[in-house]
Amino acid sequence: MSSTQSASAAETFYVIGGTLRRDAACYVAREADERLYKSLQQGEICYVLTARQMGKSSLMVRTAARLREQKVSVAVLDLTALGQNLNAEQWYNGLSERIGRQLALEDEVEDCCRDNRELGPLQRWMRVLSDVVLPNCEGPVVIFVDEIDSVRSLPFSTDEFFAGIRALYNRRSNEPELNRLTFCLLGVASPSDLIRDTRTTPFNVGRRIELGDFSVREAEPLSLGLGSDAQLGLQLLHRILYWTGGHPYLTQRLCLAVAGSDASSSRDVDRVCDELFLSRRARERDDNLVFVRERMLRSEVDTPSLLTVYAKVRRGAKIADDLSDPLVTVLRLSGITRVEHGRLGVRNRIYGQVFDQRWVRSCLPGAELRRQRTAYMRGLKLASGILVPLLLLTAGYGVHLYRLNPTIPLAIRRSGGMLAPPPFWASFGSAQAPVPDSGGLLVSAGGPGVRITINGREYGSTSREGKLHVPMLTAGIYDVAAERPGFQEVQQRVQIHKNAISTVSFKLLPVSVFGGLFGTIADSAGTPVPGATITLTGADGKITRLTANNSGHYAIQGLTAENYMITIEAPQFKSVTTPVTIFANQLSLGDAQLPADNESRDWEEAAKSRDAKQVAAFLSNYPAGVHAEMARNLLAQLHAEERAAWRQIISANDLATYEDFLRRYPNSEYAGTARAQMEKLQAEVQHNAFVSSPAPSAVDDDRVVLTVLSQYQRAYEDRKVEELTAIWPNMTSRQISSLREFFKDAQQVSLAYDLLGQPEINHDEATVRFTQSLKYTLRGKTQRPDSAEVVMRLRKLSSTQGTLAKWVIDSIR
Repeated sequence: MSSTQSASAAETFYVIGGTLRRDAACYVAREADERLYKSLQQGEICYVLTARQMGKSSLMVRTAARLREQKVSVAVLDLTALGQNLNAEQWYNGLSERIGRQLALEDEVEDCCRDNRELGPLQRWMRVLSDVVLPNCEGPVVIFVDEIDSVRSLPFSTDEFFAGIRALYNRRSNEPELNRLTFCLLGVASPSDLIRDTRTTPFNVGRRIELGDFSVREAEPLSLGLGSDAQLGLQLLHRILYWTGGHPYLTQRLCLAVAGSDASSSRDVDRVCDELFLSRRARERDDNLVFVRERMLRSEVDTPSLLTVYAKVRRGAKIADDLSDPLVTVLRLSGITRVEHGRLGVRNRIYGQVFDQRWVRSCLPGAELRRQRTAYMRGLKLASGILVPLLLLTAGYGVHLYRLNPTIPLAIRRSGGMLAPPPFWASFGSAQAPVPDSGGLLVSAGGPGVRITINGREYGSTSREGKLHVPMLTAGIYDVAAERPGFQEVQQRVQIHKNAISTVSFKLLPVSVFGGLFGTIADSAGTPVPGATITLTGADGKITRLTANNSGHYAIQGLTAENYMITIEAPQFKSVTTPVTIFANQLSLGDAQLPADNESRDWEEAAKSRDAKQVAAFLSNYPAGVHAEMARNLLAQLHAEERAAWRQIISANDLATYEDFLRRYPNSEYAGTARAQMEKLQAEVQHNAFVSSPAPSAVDDDRVVLTVLSQYQRAYEDRKVEELTAIWPNMTSRQISSLREFFKDAQQVSLAYDLLGQPEINHDEATVRFTQSLKYTLRGKTQRPDSAEVVMRLRKLSSTQGTLAKWVIDSIR
């Protein structure tokens, strides 16, 4: 294939920037795809907050399509499409209009907004959801809210929008219909950027979906666009990932460039990468690199502090992924770092080379002064090379003239030396000449490690003696702040006088470092789960446990303000583990919904039944479950008990003992033999009675009729239609077909009955009344028992001399 054809094919395969179609060949499925899909199916609120060009919108499009295939009603709200120059009324109306249009409910939404025009914008929006969307949409409803960071540019607060989502979640316990509605929030922001009040934020009850870089295995499909040679394509892809670290945008872009360059080796990939990302021109023009740079240098946090932390990350320092630290948040949302084993690391080699230590130094305060100093020194050296010989020549000539004529005054006298260096020179060391109109500052903070900022710019931390000396500040008034973790930040205003050292002292008072946690534990339907165990694991590994009360509520105070992992467990429910942040002097909310643990529930029923057939069915459904080993042990025990009981029955060979065995082990492997032996014994009793009397007695007919009832029970439990038709010959073809289908789908059938009196026999007809309980396992799930009162009518086929009477079922209702 020619290079032109390769480039053309690559352009149709790879997609650079923008949202990928669901069927795009270059879409790379990641772990986040399945986690988001399953979490939304379970009704959880989800949020995907990460850097730009990580594939958030493509993930949303793909997940929305999968949900629609499962008959889920889906709406996608792109907040940037609403605009920015709006008031709250217009913004919420835009949300309602778009959700109505996407769900084909325009008229209903318009009527709802008109009928509730006296309400506020948020209340009208929530009425649209509860009074229009849910009643008109069958099944689950998922609303994706994309580009949520755009709300920060609106001229009004949107805190209540996120509080409204939280309110809908909280109302689930009282309004079960709201369990069908959930949200997925996507954007480039941290939860604290969007809403400050932790009591009303939806982010501490939702599930965070981490959208990571491509792994080598996940990215393998991208090799298909690198040429027809599969082995070469994988080789090139591995080198591409060496540079990009699996970053979605960088990987797709470098793949496209490599595919169009006829690359055949790792060296070719390196060359293309250098041209595309590492050259001076590329660093200034690539959209992704520009975004990272602007996010780092134009964020709301202190830039020198941010760059200092990033420099530590570059050096391999252990910087924890602390979501409560705004510097860490900016580093993550800019995309320049990623989390590895709970610590920050530079995201990939491209970022590592573009945003290197030289770049950090060039962006720190004083970089311009350092550039001026370098230029000044260069000029000074050049001037010295010219002036010094001239000065020496002039001085020698002057001395010569003076010797010739001592009355000539010296041309050169002491005048204070050379011209003073420019003011910026003094900022590079106390040994340099002071800048005119400047003074110094000595800060005392009572201890080491206190961070000192002057007019919002960090100047360093106090020494072991608790002091920091700032040698030079232009005379004037300054705001000086002292800050140390675990202490209250304090600030003072100081007057700096020229040619003097001013002093300022701080006394830092400790702040409370404790907070609390409260919440409600419920099942997926919103019903409280009493007695659930809540386990909190701190960053230091310390474990705290507590138990929810009978209403599913729990509360705890006195927790150190830090990040925790919270695990919630309850019998018959799957455990849930999620991160939670405890803030000082605040109560954080830790509500949770526990998904049902069907395996534990089925195991409890099987173990309680002590029925070998039911335990075997459990093992068939959960062969590798957590209770499988106990099930196998119980099954072996039950089989041993059955065998021992059966040996005793055989030795006795008595009708009563067979009946007792079947009552204890109705589904035993020996049940069929026991029933056959019972029929044989019953037949012998009937034969002996028939021989000794001229006609069968009513007692004989009662026994035969009850034998038919036992055969009816056995045929159901053995799932054999032929046995049923043998005792129920006039069964319709429709009934036979229906039973065949039922027996085919059911893994296990158990039929129990209780007689409502003795059989009513009138010559050749009989009626038996009983309550029937039918329990069965269908597609791996045990169904609730189906109980009903049954009337069975039977008829006698023959009762001639010397022949036992035979009864068959005539009808059942």
